[in-house]
Amino acid sequence: MSQNQIDPKKADILIVDDIAANLNVLCQALEPEGYNVIAAPSGEVALKIATQTPPDLILLDIMMPGIDGFGACRRLKAEPTTADVPVIFITAKDETQSIIDGFKVGGVDYITKPFRHEEVRARVRTHLTIKQLRDGLQHANDELEKAYSQLEADNERKTEELQTARVIQQGFLPDKAPEVSFLEIAPFQQPATEVSGDYYDFFPDGDDKLLVAIGDATGHGVGPSLMVSATKMALRTVDDPSLEKRIGQINTHLKAINRSHRLNMALTLVELSHDETSGAISVQAAGGGMPPLIIRRSDGRVEEIMVKGLPLGALDGEKYGLTEFRLEKEDVLILMSDGLPERLNHKGEMYGDTRLVTAIQNASRMSQNALEIVDALVKFGDDWSNGTPQNDDVTLVVLKVK
Repeated sequence: MSQNQIDPKKADILIVDDIAANLNVLCQALEPEGYNVIAAPSGEVALKIATQTPPDLILLDIMMPGIDGFGACRRLKAEPTTADVPVIFITAKDETQSIIDGFKVGGVDYITKPFRHEEVRARVRTHLTIKQLRDGLQHANDELEKAYSQLEADNERKTEELQTARVIQQGFLPDKAPEVSFLEIAPFQQPATEVSGDYYDFFPDGDDKLLVAIGDATGHGVGPSLMVSATKMALRTVDDPSLEKRIGQINTHLKAINRSHRLNMALTLVELSHDETSGAISVQAAGGGMPPLIIRRSDGRVEEIMVKGLPLGALDGEKYGLTEFRLEKEDVLILMSDGLPERLNHKGEMYGDTRLVTAIQNASRMSQNALEIVDALVKFGDDWSNGTPQNDDVTLVVLKVK
């Protein structure tokens, strides 16, 4: 098809994603519109197809093994035959930095997963029209400028909204860890996007009891941040002395507002009660969907305590059990989201549980207090990533028995 005479209804569209299900969804969205859709399962395959037969438009996934979306776009823009093909990035992360990085390497727009057919079609139509105007209709420069201005205004608005949401969400977290006589407490959170889906909080009850909450909402962006807000409100209002009943009531509350069935909240509540006479700490935990609690005993042993249950908001009436154990002097209890164990390096390899356990052993040996343990674990994760951007929020709460 002539690059100067694109029929938006009969254009060649190349979609690139390493997940077959995503390719199928995009094909289902675009083929009924009359487009000729070509699917490529990797950046390497996409480059071969595009350089041999340049398409009219490319939908390009960012996170792929091998050549990722940013690398593929750079190479497309460096080739004269594909330099002018508009690239719309596909991303699971509704976050400012990925969007900015996509524009820097030559992308013209982005769509986020999960896909909405009408949005996909609308954005494809817009950019095919813009390309037709740019390539073949010089007299339509005013309309072209207006279209780009609208896109820029939309992107600026989204950026401002995400930044505002981030400021609001930071208010959900405690200003500082509480001071209790029997524990050193060190929390840490590093979002992967402008708005985090992770959550932690503390609820002291006098000087001998402390409730700690840690959670991870499904996905990234503004939607999960609303689940975090609802969870915090529920924790403030639900006050059943039975920990498993309290979790059940919060689940009912979140299920009632989760009408789309697309958002869940993995959450663990941990209640620590100090016996001043013996110095021991009795621990109860309830919840579901979170990584195991990790204990580094004073003698160096590392234990994983699984708190079993479904993420909250998934199933109404779900029954949650109670997990109980004890901590002694110098024991370290670590609560975390899955951001650290699932962190990726530049080769796409996951940090994993084995490296995490080793890191906890090393951090506890080298560090004297809870804050130093947090700093050491964060450094281990950063060193592993080797500069690779975070693929998920990282949240840690380290509790060390005095």
